[in-house]
Amino acid sequence: MILQKPVSDQCVITLRFGKYPLWLTELFGLTWHDGIDFAPLPQFANLRQRIFAAHPGMILTTGYNLSAGIFLTQQCKTESGIILIDYFHLAKRLVKQYQLVDYGTTIAEMGNTGHSTGKHLHFRVRVKKLGFWRAIDPANSFSHTPATFPLPTPAFPRLSTA
Repeated sequence: MILQKPVSDQCVITLRFGKYPLWLTELFGLTWHDGIDFAPLPQFANLRQRIFAAHPGMILTTGYNLSAGIFLTQQCKTESGIILIDYFHLAKRLVKQYQLVDYGTTIAEMGNTGHSTGKHLHFRVRVKKLGFWRAIDPANSFSHTPATFPLPTPAFPRLSTA
């Protein structure tokens, strides 16, 4: 399965799939992060950030709950079977339930709804294994590797050796 990054290049990964950093575990009692969080770089934080469909498919569910906030769930057919893609903490949905979408279709705007510490997208991919939907690390499926925050900042301008 190949996924397109669901955000623009103004956004970076701020929290990866897997075990939470120790400080989050101690502060909030969290142990496992079942997706990837994308957030805008500071200079783009006040701009509207569009969310794009990461794979062709159908919008299966839209709604709101206390944890995810405004969310969309997309059902996609891949070479290895059906997957579900969840987009959480949205400010606004731009698609309707059962709507068909393609790679790159604008489906929502990034927000800070539900249990959220700031404007970001929680992006989760699930596959069915042994009769249960289980989250997998979507980072291994992107067509190119998204940047991770903090980005390396050179201490000095690059000097010419000529």
